[in-house]
Order: sequence, then structure tokens, then C-alpha cells
Amino acid sequence: MGFGVLFLGYLITYVGSITPVYAFTQFFGVLIMLYGLSKLARHNKYFATTFGVSVAYLAQSVYTVIGYFSVWETGSLLYQIEQYSRELVVFVFHLFLLLAIREIADFTSLPKLKSRAVVNLITTALFCILNVLLHAGAMPESVLSYAFLLSLLLRIFWVILNAALVFSCYMWICLEGEENMDKSPLNIPFLNTINDAMNHGLDKLAERRAEKNREYINTKKKKKK
Repeated sequence: MGFGVLFLGYLITYVGSITPVYAFTQFFGVLIMLYGLSKLARHNKYFATTFGVSVAYLAQSVYTVIGYFSVWETGSLLYQIEQYSRELVVFVFHLFLLLAIREIADFTSLPKLKSRAVVNLITTALFCILNVLLHAGAMPESVLSYAFLLSLLLRIFWVILNAALVFSCYMWICLEGEENMDKSPLNIPFLNTINDAMNHGLDKLAERRAEKNREYINTKKKKKK
């Protein structure tokens, strides 16, 4: 139940982030994620930390809703606080969420999910760094339009990766107390496609690593002879 509710809240929050009503979708999405995390918090210390961060995320969402009505001007101190506080809370939220998924995937012997959590954490860091640079005006005007386009494309890619990961957790991880619960058949084609593609890629990577290890071992044996 926890991962299913978290998945729903995540979609509302981050798919809504590219719509004109982003402030409201963020507020309601975070509220739903908060409920889902309350179910997950007792299973993992990182989920418990993510729940705590989500309370701060909800407070930041209220601040964003206030800013949505243009209470403060663009470029003002209050506006800057809104922008930077959002980037900070988004990064910290994903840091602990992905660490939680990584740990629980390791505990439940799901190495693909564990690897995907690490990949998503790196993507999150790149996404947040790019956004901070854009907010700070640290890029030359000549590349600014390209940077905004890159930020939008990276946001879409990042949302899909994270949503697919949480969806995979919902499908594959059975937490204590959920043994007798039937999972609803969430038939979401694009997430299933991303899920299959990521797993196929990780399989290929594992095969290449195993082949490299065999070559290395054979080379060492030949040198000893």
C-alpha cells in the first residue's frame, strides 16, 4: 500500500510540475506522498527520514502556493527563497528516498532496483545542479535558451526514471504486513516500457562486467604459467 500511494503522489507532484498549476499539484502530491511514506517509515530508517523531509516539503509547498499568487516580485529575496528552498528540499527528499529504495532492494535481493536507485540519485544531483545554475544566472546568455531546454528535457527524463523506479518497488517489493494483500493491476504502458528497458540495460551491463572479469582472471592465470 505504501509504495502504491507514494507512486500516485509522485506522479501528481512531478508530472504536475511542468503544468501551469504546478504549485497546487505539488501541494496535493506531497500530501499524498506523506501518507504513503507514513506506511513505509517503520520498515527502513531512510524512509523514516524521507517522511520527516516530506513535512518540510509540505511547508515549502505552502510557500510555493503563496508565491503562485505573485505576493512577491520575480527576483526579490522572497522569490529567491522560494526557488532555492524548492531545489534544496527536492534534492534532500530524493536523496533519502533513493537511499531507502537502494537499501530495501538490497535487503530483498533485487540488485536491478538497487542499481537503478544509484543511477537515479546521480541523475537527481545533475538535475538539481543545473536548476541552481539557472536560478543563479550563472550561465552566459548565449547558451541560456539551450540550458532551459536541456533542463526541461532532463526534468521529463528524471521524472520518468524515478516514477518507473517507485512503480517497480510497488510491483516487486512485498513489505511486512502486505503478504495477504492483492496488488491492483496498475497497467501503465510507458512505465512498463521504461522498467523493461532499464532492466535489459542492466542485464547487458552485468554480462559485460562478468566477461571482463573472466578475461582478467584468464590473463592472470596465463601470466602465472
